[in-house]
Amino acid sequence: MEETFIISLKNGFNVFGIDRDAGAVAAVQAMAKELAPHIPAENFVVATAENIPFAGATFDLAVCSALLHFAVSRNHFEAMLQY
Repeated sequence: MEETFIISLKNGFNVFGIDRDAGAVAAVQAMAKELAPHIPAENFVVATAENIPFAGATFDLAVCSALLHFAVSRNHFEAMLQY
């Protein structure tokens, strides 16, 4: 698991996350429940980078890991960078 994610959970940050894999989202929800029970499971959802289900200006910082290699075309790649 991404070290930045774990450190953020342990230090009281309001953490959100997306992944296109429901299993990965469930694993993160379980980890958050253990390390940061104040964070609601709804902060972690199944979604793609080009369709983030949170309002614009929701976040002060975004950390992306292992993301852009999923692009299936140049247009898809550029759509992921637009948020």
